[in-house]
Amino acid sequence: EEIGDMLHPEAQGILGLNISEMAEKYNNQIFATTQSLEFVQNYLKTVSKENENLLKDIRIITLKNIDGKIRTRVLE
Repeated sequence: EEIGDMLHPEAQGILGLNISEMAEKYNNQIFATTQSLEFVQNYLKTVSKENENLLKDIRIITLKNIDGKIRTRVLE
C-alpha cells in the first residue's frame, strides 16, 4: 500500500509528523514515496503547525519522465 493512502486527511498529517519526529529522535533518515499531493500537503501543514523546527530537514523531491529520462526536482 502507498503510505497514508487509506487514511483520513488529518491522520495523514499526524502520521507524517510522527514519522518525522521519530527520525529526528533516533537520528535516522526516512525515504517515503507517494503519488498523493493531498498527503504531502497534509503532512507539511501538520508539521508546520505542530513542530516547525522539523521543516529544515524535510525534502520533497519530484520525479518526472521527460523524453525517456528521469528528471528530479527538489521543492523548497
